[in-house]
Amino acid sequence: MRRAVLLYNPASGRRRSPWAVPAIRSALTADDWRVDLLPTEGPGTAPNQLRRAVAAGSPDAVFVYGGDGTLREAAQGLLGTGIPFAPLPGGTTNVICHSLGLPRDPVAAAELLSRSRSREIAVGRLDDRIFLMQLSAGLDAAVLAAVDGEAKARWGRTAVLAAALSLFWRYPFLPIEARWDEGRASGGFVAVANIPHYAGPFRLARISPEERTLELVVHRDSGRWTTLLFALDLLRGRLSRRQDLLRVPVTRVTIEAPEGTPFQIDGDPCSVETPVTVRVGDELLPALLPPSRWRASPSTSTVSNLTPG
Repeated sequence: MRRAVLLYNPASGRRRSPWAVPAIRSALTADDWRVDLLPTEGPGTAPNQLRRAVAAGSPDAVFVYGGDGTLREAAQGLLGTGIPFAPLPGGTTNVICHSLGLPRDPVAAAELLSRSRSREIAVGRLDDRIFLMQLSAGLDAAVLAAVDGEAKARWGRTAVLAAALSLFWRYPFLPIEARWDEGRASGGFVAVANIPHYAGPFRLARISPEERTLELVVHRDSGRWTTLLFALDLLRGRLSRRQDLLRVPVTRVTIEAPEGTPFQIDGDPCSVETPVTVRVGDELLPALLPPSRWRASPSTSTVSNLTPG
């Protein structure tokens, strides 16, 4: 019998854990897993909790039920242990699970991953912190910093949208600069992505988490109305037509921004002093994943071009 740890955030996804966790555990038990439950103790606690759990007896896999922030913290704790990470959707947007091709239902995702093989995915690094989705600077980070945690837990994306509408008219849209080996660019929004999706099902980048690189995305305009049009094209899946959008693969990029510019990492506000250097991590993260949904497409472009498989 295989042994699993099921780490879960009791506060994620509008408090769905009381019904979801027992159902996930039952599904794994039925598939010949012995499951130990491990609730998180608060923000930032998951890495140390997992390290202690691993030291007490290495499991065959760690299933993680929670939002994108919880998944990132769990990956941070598991990196370097060799123990596979198995993400389950339990948050408001579940961007990581969406990009990995997992079902929206956490029980169905657990059943799928319990029979999946381990593959390796890349992670991004900001000093001693990792990210699975992206690091970004601009209005989106300001919105995430403004959203009340209780309101987000209760109202989900509606709370985020309300904060965005309020901040849009007050945010200064100052230019942010990105520098990498091949050049530099500036604009009102800069992101370094490890997965293609952003804020849910919306495709911002063309990177796959199984690539050993990251993708720099820069909206090369800092105007209020062009930012609104950029956001609308993101929602409608029309970013490829924009002439003011840069998307380029990078392994290391330095970001410099005016003092007070907000940053976010995997959906959580983060405190940084610029310039900051973001890079692809040296270590790969073993993860239980469904059959790959990505295939490389023939391209003569220097930008990674991936299409759904």
